[in-house]
Amino acid sequence: MRVGKLEMDFLVDSGAARTAVNQPLKLPVENSLTVIGATGKGTKCSVYAPADCALGDRNISHRLVYLPDCPTPLLGRDLLSWLGATMHFTPDEITFTLPPENAWMMALKLEPPAMQDPEWKQWIDQVYPLVWAVGIPGKATHVTPITVQLLPGKSPMRIRQYPINREAKRGLQDIIDKFLKYGILRECQSTWNTPFLPKPNGTYRLVQDLRAVNERVRTLHPLVPNPYTLLASIGTQYTHFSVLDLKDAFFTIPVDTSSQEIFSFEWEGSNRVKKQLCWTVLPQGFKNSPTLFGQALANDLKEWSNKEEVLLLQYVNDLLIAAIGVTQCLKATVSLLNFIGLRGYRVVQSKAQIALPEVIMGKVCSTTSVTPMLMAGHPQHSPDPDLNQVLSSFYEKTQAGAF
Repeated sequence: MRVGKLEMDFLVDSGAARTAVNQPLKLPVENSLTVIGATGKGTKCSVYAPADCALGDRNISHRLVYLPDCPTPLLGRDLLSWLGATMHFTPDEITFTLPPENAWMMALKLEPPAMQDPEWKQWIDQVYPLVWAVGIPGKATHVTPITVQLLPGKSPMRIRQYPINREAKRGLQDIIDKFLKYGILRECQSTWNTPFLPKPNGTYRLVQDLRAVNERVRTLHPLVPNPYTLLASIGTQYTHFSVLDLKDAFFTIPVDTSSQEIFSFEWEGSNRVKKQLCWTVLPQGFKNSPTLFGQALANDLKEWSNKEEVLLLQYVNDLLIAAIGVTQCLKATVSLLNFIGLRGYRVVQSKAQIALPEVIMGKVCSTTSVTPMLMAGHPQHSPDPDLNQVLSSFYEKTQAGAF
């Protein structure tokens, strides 16, 4: 589990009421409590202010107990309850399960090392070089700029920016300068304004609190595919697979100039001059960004000429090719990379899985099966999820702009 910027291995301990760490965190101590150990003796321990924690694709702000004498960090009943975990005891074994929708969401964050078939080196020179994400953001070239539709009777609103400390400003300034350079942001004078909100630890990231905007905008409800059903559609005739992860997906989709100022915010740079900036592309935190991106990419992929020869699956910003034979898979992968590259999309080369008999895309897809994955990469034996649960979990993520 990630705690702040630290990756920690936690021992799942159903006997621990609270989740605890055994090393100090750079967080203020909020209060203390008495911990009763196995000997029955109480020990007074510190409780940190809420820390940003990430378990797979799930994020939570959580108060952690500091136990310096504990041999390993403990994942206690507080977070296990939040995950909906259950334990089952039989004479032969003890099983630990998670709701399938939670297991799937965590599996989405699996990041296997880059893997390619050995023959890939003979094909890579045929790939359009600008398709690889190397710092310059992509921009979809065949997408009509998005116009945002307000709900009837809704008008612009202004929420002023909360004070940002000097250190946080320095970190954000570099990002803002880069985005201004590449046209992702522009200066404006708008009747709209929404702020950045600080994380519990006081730091910031360049994501607005767009809840007030989302309340004033018509919601787009897509027909979201059940990810289990989507991957289960892969037939046994397919022997090799490629997975491509698109970089900065939302930022590739332009917003029409008539709607850009809806996503405005105030910024005071190092020169102490206040100005307004707005997004020219789909921002994170906007409830319709995942839907609009998915539709735009799907429309582009309809024109890919090789789609009749292989199976192509799209889930948010991940693309999977299933082919019969390594040569067909390599040929289709080069073709798809060139197609989406020329259309302005960018692919994370370090995460590319090319022409392999087994790949990871939330599940392990192989020549003989599609196996669900847990965050640690072990087979998950839970039944297929209820579709309403999967959709509910997906909509919760899209409302929060988590993708």
